[in-house]
Amino acid sequence: MRVYLAISITLMLVCGCSVSVASETGSVLDRGVVVTVAADPAQGFHWPYHLFIPKNLESATAPLLVLPNNTGSADDDFAVHEASALRDLQRFGRRFTSDGLAGVLLQPVFPRFKERMGGWRYYTHALDRDSLLIGTGQYFEESKVAITIAWSGQPMGKNSSMSFSLDDLFVVQDGLVSKCVAADWNPREAFTGVATFAITLLFDGNWDPSRAFNLIEYGSPEHCFRFTNVQQREGAIRNAQAANMPEFRITAIGNTTGADFAQLWNADGAEISDADLEPLRRLDQQMLAMISDARDRLSSKAGIILAKKINLYGFSAAASFSDRFTALHPEKVHAIAAGGFNGLLVIPQAQINGVDLRYPLGLSDFAQVSGHPFDSTAFAAVKRFYFMGSDDTNDAALYRDSYARVDEELIMAHLGPDPVSRIPVLEELFAQVCRDNVIFRLYDDVGHEITDAIRSDLVAFLKEAGF
Repeated sequence: MRVYLAISITLMLVCGCSVSVASETGSVLDRGVVVTVAADPAQGFHWPYHLFIPKNLESATAPLLVLPNNTGSADDDFAVHEASALRDLQRFGRRFTSDGLAGVLLQPVFPRFKERMGGWRYYTHALDRDSLLIGTGQYFEESKVAITIAWSGQPMGKNSSMSFSLDDLFVVQDGLVSKCVAADWNPREAFTGVATFAITLLFDGNWDPSRAFNLIEYGSPEHCFRFTNVQQREGAIRNAQAANMPEFRITAIGNTTGADFAQLWNADGAEISDADLEPLRRLDQQMLAMISDARDRLSSKAGIILAKKINLYGFSAAASFSDRFTALHPEKVHAIAAGGFNGLLVIPQAQINGVDLRYPLGLSDFAQVSGHPFDSTAFAAVKRFYFMGSDDTNDAALYRDSYARVDEELIMAHLGPDPVSRIPVLEELFAQVCRDNVIFRLYDDVGHEITDAIRSDLVAFLKEAGF
């Protein structure tokens, strides 16, 4: 799993002034205070968001800068993401004011879970492909592989049974470990008094079931299958440590989707379905709902009218979120600044060298995953500032929480083997569409970080955007 540095919006040094925190409960929104607005599913957003109005904002109309949050790692405790987002916005707000910028800041507080609600596969802070497909009926999409195992033997007596735990089942291939995430049999129910059964196990990851792999189970020897070293599609599976174990056989292996099963269970014995992920569905649309909610609050409680179009800034995973949001909703965006973006952006075309570019690499299936056609005119009108360090080796293409293996292979073959090598390719492709509205800047001797020189250029870009 890729772990991004948690510097999504903390591009500034801490200043002497302070930014306090308040909950949005009163009739007036205070200035110089980070205000937390609670989640409101009825209004279209399942997670809270932060607002910040700097004290130096004098005009009754103001630009809006949206800062997608990026914790830097997955965590099942939502409080961790809340605390990280709040720290980032407080720091950004302090420096935003000291740099003479004036405008409203909005920050969604989205989670990035490790095990809960689909776990690390959904890279929510980057608005990855799996995240965007939640709610489309492709709960598992191509990222799950199913193994069906049949067992036959002597009927178990009344006092004997066999059970299993999904948490103990793993597939290993090419040094990568894929965890079992679901089964079509409730793992909390033991097999008792049966002579035969078949169970289908679903595994995370984009491993290739047509090649050799190891199926491994850990756990107590009294209550587990205890099989190892499965390297063929069909054949006996015997536990090397227990010659008297019954015989297992793999009867089917292949890719699958959630729609293939009437019922599925997770490791806790709870039934799972696409509906369980509703709070994570279409985070781009949830952010739009937050923006709409903020417009109403600012107008009625602070007398501030926000500009029609928003501005975006993000670094690392938040840069990916910002870029992908812009591709999905370019008609809503005035300007975007994105840094440390792995040399990977949504390319405004459907193919490269005759090969389809699917989301989030390009537009070949854009209408299918987004639900609407791509707006090329609005996309070309967005002002862009993309920046990276010449020594930035942080490459999301190598990690399965960010890109599927098929996407990684396409990236390496057609865009470049490392983040910096991809910049010239992107410059040429974007110049064909965005013309004078795009800036790519590479900073010498800089890694996955933000320097004073970068900050100076970023402030200049934001001022030109109206802040």
